Amino acid sequence: MKAYQLIYTGCGKNKTGDFSVWSQSSEITKEESFEIVKMMSYTKARNTPYEIPEGELDKYCPVKYGCFTLSTGRKCIAQSRYIGPVYSVVDQRQGNFIIHAYVLDDLTDVYPFSVPFADIFKKELTYSEWHDNPAPDSLPAVEISLKPMVNDGIIKAFMSNERNKNVMASILQAVINCTSEDKSVSINGTEDEQKAIYAILGILLPSALHSKVTFANQYSARAEFVLAANNFPPIKVKNFLDGNQNFVCNYQDKVSMGEYAFSLDHGIFADVKPSLYASDLVETLAKNGLFPAIKRTEEISKVMKDLNCDADTAVLACLVKANQFNAFNSAEEYKRVFDLLLSANYIDRNAFAGKLYEELGLGK
Repeated sequence: MKAYQLIYTGCGKNKTGDFSVWSQSSEITKEESFEIVKMMSYTKARNTPYEIPEGELDKYCPVKYGCFTLSTGRKCIAQSRYIGPVYSVVDQRQGNFIIHAYVLDDLTDVYPFSVPFADIFKKELTYSEWHDNPAPDSLPAVEISLKPMVNDGIIKAFMSNERNKNVMASILQAVINCTSEDKSVSINGTEDEQKAIYAILGILLPSALHSKVTFANQYSARAEFVLAANNFPPIKVKNFLDGNQNFVCNYQDKVSMGEYAFSLDHGIFADVKPSLYASDLVETLAKNGLFPAIKRTEEISKVMKDLNCDADTAVLACLVKANQFNAFNSAEEYKRVFDLLLSANYIDRNAFAGKLYEELGLGK
């Protein structure tokens, strides 16, 4: 997929350390550039040292990343990394960061939930780039292909906690809900916890929903409020990390108001009942591991597409195919799913009738 680039940092055309767009592809509009910079600008935690000890940059200033839709309808994946001193021959002020963003017409060949783990973003400017050579007039469009990348260790560590397993089912359901509702999901946790959640969402969400789930960590409510005037679509999944923003999210208030809010740090969770789909997939991941869960999600996603049905119906359809009938609440529900399977030529009526009679003990 062809992607246009933007790089923003504290360098300036005159090498004085002023923050500006160092360079960008000419195809990126002024409005898109403004939205990317506003959404991805880096704010240090209030308790971070002015000069961070060598080797401890990631500890105090974790990477910021996002996948969102711009007001033009184009997609953006971006990373913001804290650097420290500005790029300047004049002074060594602290507070510099670099934003590297890609703007795409759509997310074909780009797996959004790999953004937190991706190594396609520029981490810094080289000395020759900021000091010796003029900034490029335009950055070239590049071909990028971002495939699924998950950290099995992070996922296992997260799912080994019984509380996390139960909360994950509710988070998954909340994310599914918000793709068709005017709501968002707010999450708080450690760096590893939030990366595990994104990795698990990438595994367990039906593929049809991937492009609908925009997300951003170190989220700035103030930035999105300003961008609302640009008709910037709201971020669906947000991470508010304690101390990393001037705005502090009150998760208890959000839960009290019926919002989808989950704070792993403080044990505050929205009461969201997992659907059959969310329960089935999280249980598959917890009991059987990563690859069976991936296979199960792919199977259900295919059934959803073939039968043009929702996720819960697709789970029931998979259970029918596997001769498992205990998840059905009524004969009417079974008939509805059975008829869908017949209409899509998934099963043979006569052959399947015999299996059903056997299961019910009627064929003996």
